[in-house]
Amino acid sequence: MPARYVRALKAVGLCATVALIAALAGGSGLSGIGLAAQAQEAPKPPEAAHTSKPTVSKPPPSAQELERWRRAIVHTKRLEKACFTAEYPATTWTKVPCGKPPESRFLPAKGPRPEKAVGGGIDDFAQPSGNISWAEGSFDAVLNVKSACSDALPYPPTPKCTSGNRKNEYMLQLNTNTFKTSECKNRKECKGWEQFVFSNRFCEQKEPLMRILVTHGTLACAYIQYWLIGYGKDCPKNWNPSDGDCVADSQNSVDFVPLLVDDLGFMKLMGGVPGVHGQDDTLTFTYKNKAYSVPGDSRLQGLGQGWQEAEFNVLGEGYGSQAVFNSGSTLVVRIVTNAGTLSAPQCSNTSTGSTAETNNLLLTALPPGPWSKGPGPALVFAESNVPGTVQVKPCASASFVTVGGTN
Repeated sequence: MPARYVRALKAVGLCATVALIAALAGGSGLSGIGLAAQAQEAPKPPEAAHTSKPTVSKPPPSAQELERWRRAIVHTKRLEKACFTAEYPATTWTKVPCGKPPESRFLPAKGPRPEKAVGGGIDDFAQPSGNISWAEGSFDAVLNVKSACSDALPYPPTPKCTSGNRKNEYMLQLNTNTFKTSECKNRKECKGWEQFVFSNRFCEQKEPLMRILVTHGTLACAYIQYWLIGYGKDCPKNWNPSDGDCVADSQNSVDFVPLLVDDLGFMKLMGGVPGVHGQDDTLTFTYKNKAYSVPGDSRLQGLGQGWQEAEFNVLGEGYGSQAVFNSGSTLVVRIVTNAGTLSAPQCSNTSTGSTAETNNLLLTALPPGPWSKGPGPALVFAESNVPGTVQVKPCASASFVTVGGTN
């Protein structure tokens, strides 16, 4: 710990000692520790009872009330390019300092992937009938989830979630399909691809005091990542090469203390095209009674005209890794899309863009539940690693429901 922190702690200890001496000498009637005893006053007769009404604490908001607030705040315009937070029941955003995204570590899916895994192209995609202006991913059910560790190739990964530092290694991704963009500069094989990301354990914190407070010097953060798939190694200025592709992060991130994986049901990740929530593309992350917003840089022209499918899931922490959940875990995933129609989206498994990160769950039949209700238009599907789970193919019959909506 730096010397200035030690001196500060000593100063706090001295102040606390002085305060304790003053309290003992001035209000308790005790003598000792070198101080004269204080004269005691005769006891006063009891005062008449007050007739004012007792203060009644306001009950916490219901889940329905919180959801109404959340839906309102996430669609409240950001009036400048900045990072914001809001806490229930605020109706406006509060500007906060932005962070910086970590080094690019995510990959597009290429080549053969493990068959028994979700991600890497094995996923259900929500496909509405129009262009998506915003989409949001969340979890309708989180059953028996206790840990998730990220482990890299080769498969199958075998991490041990025995420490508190490893049991919450996971990432949320909301991904677009690939689409035409002027950034490709007429290269025939090139397409744009955009990821809205929440990373729970791998966001570096450079400020020394925060490194002391957060284990391993890492924080959670949310930001946007841009790709030029198939561009080649000679990437444009301010883009980084990655195995024949080009990648760039948004300038800004919004930072958090890492969140427990068993709290996935309280998390929602939203991405919007330029002009919907602010002047640029925007990521919004909500957790319980708080909302966070970070602007993108609108690096990929054509997103508003080319976003036609949305992928959302909880996955490994980058570099093609896998989030390995404890045995017996089940998730019900919801992807809400806004494409200018109230019609339910289709389930698609032919998306032209998917992440390389995966998890160790299997797409499976939906368990009984009220999945056809809730916000929409939406696609809802299930994934599980409960022993005996029957794996189904993406968009298999009875493995998903689609929901119309009022967006």
